[in-house]
Amino acid sequence: MEPNENEELIEEEPPEEPIEEGPEPPEEPILPTPLAMRSILQDIKKMLGIQKDFDYFDEELVLHINSAFFVLTQLGVGPEKGFSIVDDSEVWADFFQDQKEDDLQAVKSYIYFKTRIAFDPPQTSYLIDNFKKQAEELEWRLNVKVEGMCEEDPDDSLIEEEGEEEPSDSELIKEWKRERQGERKRRFK
Repeated sequence: MEPNENEELIEEEPPEEPIEEGPEPPEEPILPTPLAMRSILQDIKKMLGIQKDFDYFDEELVLHINSAFFVLTQLGVGPEKGFSIVDDSEVWADFFQDQKEDDLQAVKSYIYFKTRIAFDPPQTSYLIDNFKKQAEELEWRLNVKVEGMCEEDPDDSLIEEEGEEEPSDSELIKEWKRERQGERKRRFK
């Protein structure tokens, strides 16, 4: 029988052969984002308003950047053994290594504030205090994330009685600073 003009020829496809399933592919490694592949020193210089090819202050900047990384290491952010830079060859991905880069922007801001305060402090005390408060808040937030305090049951946290208002971020930061200062005093006795 011949097909009419209105009927289409339907070709039958041969049945597909079953594909053998092998072992599951290994998890893909965490690849650094393009932001994480940028030079730490060059990023901080850019944030400070220093031209890329002007290297007169690089040694001093490296010193202040490494001081900020030292504090981050004490907070538990970044590699356990610590991290430091020598020149503009180190990138943000080196600091995070196998960890996810969720905190990249917070870490960059923190390093900037600490470096700016030490290297080129603002002229007004208001701005200096503002930069210090920003750095302290970032320290606290990074510390909270590292310690996993956000996952704790609120009944076990800083709220002592039911019905009491939840403390503000600034109160929590002040409490954290008091605890941290107490720990320092005990360590250095």
